[in-house]
Amino acid sequence: MAVLGGVFAPTIAAMTLGMFPRENWPERLARNTAFDRARNIFIAVFFGVVGVAFSQKAPFAFAPAFAVLTAVAALSIPARAIDNERARGAGPRMADHPPESGGWRMLLPYRQLMIFALAAALFHFANAPMLPLVAKRLAFANPGWESGLTSAAIIITQAVIILAALLVARE
Repeated sequence: MAVLGGVFAPTIAAMTLGMFPRENWPERLARNTAFDRARNIFIAVFFGVVGVAFSQKAPFAFAPAFAVLTAVAALSIPARAIDNERARGAGPRMADHPPESGGWRMLLPYRQLMIFALAAALFHFANAPMLPLVAKRLAFANPGWESGLTSAAIIITQAVIILAALLVARE
């Protein structure tokens, strides 16, 4: 389910920018991150309990339901609550000169941004396979507790991210 948050994160960030003034952006982004990670913890606890109590396959049955709930929550935000120009990064509404939307290619000239994006991608590609490998090792060592131990690993990671997000917001 963390993948859903990752896929929708840019959309949620743009919606947040369109709903709240730029001055509140750091605090709001940190709050969004904390709530997103809290959601991941809730789902990990739920899947861990269901997996240990019923079946290791049971959590997979709930994943589509949580995806639907996520979509319903996002779609329940009224369109009029979002300032589309501000969501795209424009300043105050300019009736006579509306901002033009740019594609992702407009970011290519920013060398530092490209280096950061490459470093973040490489880190993710190196880091992302670790949880399944650790979960596999724990599963072989502790039969019947596969979901519970995997959930515990997810919970610890998400709790650290919540703490980091809230600390960053204070800076």
